[in-house]
Amino acid sequence: MPQIAAVMGPAFGGPSFTACQSDFTSIVKGTGFMGMSGPLVVKVGIGTEVEREDIGGAQMSTAVTGQADHIGETEADTLAAIRAFLSYLPSNCDELPPRMPSQAAAVDSEAGAARLRALIPDSRRQAYDMRKVLALLTDGGVFFEYGARFGPGVTTALARIDGHSVGVVASNPMMRAGVLDQRNARKMRKFVDLCDAFHVPLVFIADAPGFLVGPEIEKEGMVSLASRLLNSVYGASVPKITIVARKAIGLAYLALGGRASGPDAIVAWPGAHFDVMGPEAVVELMHGREIAAAADPDARRAEIAATIDAQSSAYEAAALGLIDDVIDPAETRRVIVQTLERVTKKRRTGFKHRVDA
Repeated sequence: MPQIAAVMGPAFGGPSFTACQSDFTSIVKGTGFMGMSGPLVVKVGIGTEVEREDIGGAQMSTAVTGQADHIGETEADTLAAIRAFLSYLPSNCDELPPRMPSQAAAVDSEAGAARLRALIPDSRRQAYDMRKVLALLTDGGVFFEYGARFGPGVTTALARIDGHSVGVVASNPMMRAGVLDQRNARKMRKFVDLCDAFHVPLVFIADAPGFLVGPEIEKEGMVSLASRLLNSVYGASVPKITIVARKAIGLAYLALGGRASGPDAIVAWPGAHFDVMGPEAVVELMHGREIAAAADPDARRAEIAATIDAQSSAYEAAALGLIDDVIDPAETRRVIVQTLERVTKKRRTGFKHRVDA
């Protein structure tokens, strides 16, 4: 059954372990603290004076360590968040999530459909807020964001679409263009495992240029974290639906429900772009010598880049069978609903696995 922790006061040591093993942890701002040891033990142990807020306060626990999933401004706020979280889940793993009466979504109207289309810039370098997309697609524009402060380059949220509980994993181009890092990978894995354990279908919305690279990210064990994330995404047995909004590049695409992960439906919006790595890197790695030998290297580089860009379009991906269809963004909700209805018999209950942080 779902395990919940409400950290309303100091909870250093053992109580923090319990909180970190929970499926959802909310910590109250200003009064809740969690960590290995409190300030007195730290001072005795290493001779350093610290404040409780600095080693285990709400900001530290949600934005830095990710050990808590939500900040409650008050105790009442924390309790309300817990009720909201539980409303999307079954009482235990032997049941399916409750289906609620459907509510209209903004995208169902012509005005809402136009807003969704207008949200996605023509330029792949221009940012937009993925949460605004979710607000247009979900029942009543409501969704419950999980771990909002940790790894904000990916939005993980529980929502309802036509009354169905769904777990949404969506890269957010507002944060470093949607590139995935170690915090995103940790949050995504826990959320995917949570949804799989409680039979909540997964909806992926991909718009990511890849995983972050460089020496610092390697020190964080990025390869191991990404591998564990892929294991969770590939191993999830719940219905999976993937929407490629714009960029679907390399391993980030696979982590966001790419074809190899076995989605029940995978579609793309017209401006989507598929590639094994960023287009600039493809040009230099595959055609570097040719460009260097050209009479006009810049012109040749631009020519090759244009060819690669055309070959990486959503329509080419559909022609190759890499996706099922190219759709109008306004049709996204309909595709999700139809897929959920089609795969009803696939859904099974029972214990699958624990949800590890």
